[in-house]
Amino acid sequence: MYKRQLQGFDILPNGEIYYSQVGSNAYTLNICRAAGPNQNAQDEVMILKHFGHGTQIVAEKASDGKTYIWLNSNASVDDSGEYGNNWSFSRVEFVPGTNEADGYAGDTFFLNKEQQYDQQVAVDFDARRLLVGSRKSGVRHFWIFDLDEVLALPLKEMTVSVTVGGGTGDGEKQTVERKIMGHDLNDCRVLGGFSVPAGSDKENDVYSYSHQGHEVAGNYVYFYEGNAVETGADSFESKAYVTVFNYSGKIVVPRTEVAAVADKAGLAAAGLTTTGYAEGESLKVRGGKLYLGVACRDGSSGNRRANILVYDCVQGE
Repeated sequence: MYKRQLQGFDILPNGEIYYSQVGSNAYTLNICRAAGPNQNAQDEVMILKHFGHGTQIVAEKASDGKTYIWLNSNASVDDSGEYGNNWSFSRVEFVPGTNEADGYAGDTFFLNKEQQYDQQVAVDFDARRLLVGSRKSGVRHFWIFDLDEVLALPLKEMTVSVTVGGGTGDGEKQTVERKIMGHDLNDCRVLGGFSVPAGSDKENDVYSYSHQGHEVAGNYVYFYEGNAVETGADSFESKAYVTVFNYSGKIVVPRTEVAAVADKAGLAAAGLTTTGYAEGESLKVRGGKLYLGVACRDGSSGNRRANILVYDCVQGE
């Protein structure tokens, strides 16, 4: 159940860490809670079905005392049997155990713009901002909203079509049409938005490596990209970069390489990987700190480590 690596994470002010990983069966998504660093999170796991890849999650400690997880939902299966390309995101109460929901739960939100999919949410609760990243035809799109206006959106019936099944224990492959009472972000005021096309020059172009996450923090949007590039049998040259934009897409902090990810000797000395495999996985900005998720493993072994690098944020004007 737990053999997959870190995909998304968040950190609450009390130090609790929540992270997501795809289940070994590919169609479930595990949301795990740890009381703090270096603690086992497998005792408290919420298991969701057909929600997606878990690239982005947000943990919210709400005024009702409950913890809610914001995450992608209404995903479809691809030819490899993995679930992604989701059409919505949901806010789900964190309750350890197997959740009976299929594809979505709690409050569900639809971007509903030009058939853009792979919808990933980020939230700045202090600044009351909500960011949705989406994708279509090799281009990443970013939409920024006022969080309170999003939460005030009325419910309306939304229709979504997804393809599920085909894997072991997942039933026969079929297309399912769901009618859902959800919130339509197309009815909400947009505070800012921009697009980032896939780059071709890996040394210089933003989004020339795989998208690994994004974040909204005040007036800025952070973009995280990277890959563990295989160079031989169980040997990797890992790369990760962070770029910071304003709401109109102007770069305010140029694309910056994460040196620790490329430092194969340093990774080995820290006991994280002997092969150089270090893949960026999600990022957060909390309390003036930048947190970068990095998943490490040794070749194809099941020895996987979820790591979070912490940096001081550069304060802009």
